[in-house]
Amino acid sequence: MFRPSFLAAAAALLSAPVLANADPVPLTPVQATATRLPESVNLVPATVSVVSGEELRARGASDLRTALSLVSGVEIAPGGDAGPAGSVPAFYGFREFDAFLLVVDGVPAGGAFNPTLSMLDLHNIKQIEVMRGAAPVMYGATSFVGVIQVIHYPAGESENRVTATLGDPLSVGASGATVLSSGVYKQSIEADGSRDRYSDDRTAVNRGHLMYRFATAAAGGRVRADVELLQQHQIPAGLTRRRSIGGVQRLWPETSPDDNQNPSDAHINEGRRQLTLGYDRDETLLGALGTTLAVTHTDTSYIRGFLASSGLSAPESSLPATTDADGFNQSRNVLDVYYDAHFSKALGPVGLTYGVDVLHGNADVRTGNYAYRVSQDGTVAEASTDNPVDEAFAIKDRRDFLGAYLQGNWKPLPTVELVAGLRLNNTHEKLEVTEDPNGVLDSGSDTHHQTRFSGTLGASWQAYAADANTVVVYADYRNSFKPLAFEFAPAMEPDEEILPAETARTYEAGLKGTWFGGRLKYDLSGFYVNFDNAKHYTATGEETGGGRLRFAGGEAETRYTLVKDLDLAVNYAYHEQRFVFARTDDGSDVSGNRPEMSPHVTAGLGLLYLPATGFNAALIDSFTGGRFLNKKNTGPLHSYQTLDAHLGWNGAKGISLSLDGSNLTDARDAVSESEYSEEINGAAYTRMQGRRVLLSVSKTL
Repeated sequence: MFRPSFLAAAAALLSAPVLANADPVPLTPVQATATRLPESVNLVPATVSVVSGEELRARGASDLRTALSLVSGVEIAPGGDAGPAGSVPAFYGFREFDAFLLVVDGVPAGGAFNPTLSMLDLHNIKQIEVMRGAAPVMYGATSFVGVIQVIHYPAGESENRVTATLGDPLSVGASGATVLSSGVYKQSIEADGSRDRYSDDRTAVNRGHLMYRFATAAAGGRVRADVELLQQHQIPAGLTRRRSIGGVQRLWPETSPDDNQNPSDAHINEGRRQLTLGYDRDETLLGALGTTLAVTHTDTSYIRGFLASSGLSAPESSLPATTDADGFNQSRNVLDVYYDAHFSKALGPVGLTYGVDVLHGNADVRTGNYAYRVSQDGTVAEASTDNPVDEAFAIKDRRDFLGAYLQGNWKPLPTVELVAGLRLNNTHEKLEVTEDPNGVLDSGSDTHHQTRFSGTLGASWQAYAADANTVVVYADYRNSFKPLAFEFAPAMEPDEEILPAETARTYEAGLKGTWFGGRLKYDLSGFYVNFDNAKHYTATGEETGGGRLRFAGGEAETRYTLVKDLDLAVNYAYHEQRFVFARTDDGSDVSGNRPEMSPHVTAGLGLLYLPATGFNAALIDSFTGGRFLNKKNTGPLHSYQTLDAHLGWNGAKGISLSLDGSNLTDARDAVSESEYSEEINGAAYTRMQGRRVLLSVSKTL
């Protein structure tokens, strides 16, 4: 168990006299998520973490959970409704798949709808930036708890290597990235393909991906173009239901973590095509110009099912005589368009960034719900086509987010920075639902329009600086809002209303900097969030807005260079989350309770030995504290830990070997609740993915 004494021992190591002669670490990294302009993490009045691509490759991080395992306060649950390739992040201890913003190379991934984590590419990474809280000026009405920006190498740059992998459970993969040309015409290409298997019964991901990037000088500036193609076939894992045992909500003991009760033809087939164009110019009358236009088309075929809440009525060795599960067959076509044009200009000690952006999303979703039969262990299951559709839905949703923004950075003194930003948002949504229950058509529609401001105000002060030791004090306030996510739900009523937008007011303050001659990097922060207009229910069980939550807590992220190439990373977060006012779908008042699946405490400890050549290794222990299965807080869950390890060798002629293990403790605890299952027949939960081991061979080009 991850105990306080473990952290105390780590803290003692930080001050060990024997390490007094350790070489200093490099200067703090540069980020662009908070300000859109490159700026040192230490100077930004916000909590921002940067993970370099070099480190991710060196320690064999292959998914978002392992990539961000040393970032304080950010907990990644793998899997979820998007399939085994997906994940459900939690910021401030709040786990909602749509509450945060995912940005890939400056473009919101998922557009005006939901973050497309299942299709995220973690190859050829330059760095990942993580900002806690909203980005109310630069990205507007898209997030209120956090931002993850994944930045790949631009055209003409690359990690320049090829890699082959073999894993247990049986998985194979290959990837490669290289520069095609770096002169007048800058070109690079990246491709990867994989066939991944998991310990869960009949659970898999088959993936093929290609990215081409181009840039050249033209019209007094730089023109760039990216083309990305992805095709992915997933077989989703099974979920575990809960029920009352002795008056306490527990996960079903009759089913094992590996059981898969999906229909026999269950799948999530995804295809994505994205074209991104840009034009940048360093000097114009209005300042440096940056423009981006991204057009993305995604099509998805989704077949999945969930055990009925009543349970199974026959031995697991045979099909029950009655139907015991509910499923849905859904097709989705989504078009996303993103356009941004902004100028950056210096006026003495003041730097201005101002611009406009447009986020358009158009979704066409068709769903058929049906019942099917399955054995208790999932080894015998009917296909989705074996039983008739009893409900059919056609859903069209169009969303348009427009914004005009202005942000200023003022340095009245060399040690002081003030940041203020304001954005005028205009959002418009139109939802159309057609239902065909048992051959009787019914339809309805709703529209929602809102115009309002969002903004931020922050300050940082370098209170101390001497001999590579720095102390920066910072504080910020952010006012943001977010239209309620369209969830691609498997069931919607024709009279479904678009609920009012959720709003959040965030207050944050902290200390960050370096110490011990630059060997220690630290960021200590506290936050308080008032979250209003959350979705909840009336006393009679009707869906409505007006729910209120409060988040408060503190986070600490540190890294200490013990000796050259050997780092000790420690992070700890305490989150106090409460419903201020909320009801469940049965009308129960849960005000004062904690949100479901939200732990009070998360922590991590990593020991990283990552020299450029020769032997290298990493060991990362991640801890997730106790939480509740449900909003009524009658289903307590104990804490759990995951252990990830890496052993590698960087040899001569650019050849590297890597042995990487994830979740070596084989923790199979419940990590997220399914939104889709709740829509059909009640709560069900994704468990932590089982132990995996990958052997990789790489060659630098």
